[in-house]
Amino acid sequence: MSRLYEAKVDEKRWKITEIDNKNYHTYKLIDKREEEIYFLRNIIGVEQVKDDEFLVFDRYNIDFFRIARYKAEKSELIKLFDTKFTDFDFITDDRILFTYWDKSHSYRSSGIYSIKDNDYVEDGKWLNGKSVEVFKYDDGNIGIYVEDEMISYMLNRPKLIFTVDSNNLQPNSECYSELRDSFIKVNDKEDIKKIKLEEQRYIGIIEDYIYKKEKEQLEKAKKKVLKKTQIN
Repeated sequence: MSRLYEAKVDEKRWKITEIDNKNYHTYKLIDKREEEIYFLRNIIGVEQVKDDEFLVFDRYNIDFFRIARYKAEKSELIKLFDTKFTDFDFITDDRILFTYWDKSHSYRSSGIYSIKDNDYVEDGKWLNGKSVEVFKYDDGNIGIYVEDEMISYMLNRPKLIFTVDSNNLQPNSECYSELRDSFIKVNDKEDIKKIKLEEQRYIGIIEDYIYKKEKEQLEKAKKKVLKKTQIN
């Protein structure tokens, strides 16, 4: 079963018992060492990540799920982190990729969280807002497929398409450009940024040309209509 879809704790110190499963799961969590009791109500799953800290997965509302991190202390659960999302994937043992469902019908990155650091991974922030999909290589390693859309009002938002290594969060494939219909060699995320800036400039030139041509055609049509009206 996937992580965070069950109750997983260190049984040497903690005892966890399901006491209700009518609306998701409700658990009674007992600290054997400190003799303290905690309740986790209406959750999907929980995983202990430090001696006294837990990740709790639940449904926030009809549109979003939530993962929160709590510290158990003196019979109180103290929230250390929480985030809402549409879906999530473990891309390493330590990192979780959070995504949200976009109106363009794709999942977009909303951040990569490190369990060890209890924070978003700085090196993953450049992927925020990009369309992403987690996949497995033949050897079992995890990769991230990325579609990075250009801003365009006339060209149906052409994309840069590439894959990213889940460990160093850098591109590990050539970058395919829909605008050029060709592959471009890249070494790191800075290369992607440079290509994107260059292609946005090209798009601006192309759209300006299209706009001028459309305006010329419209002017020609206008003259024909006015000329025909005058003849009649």
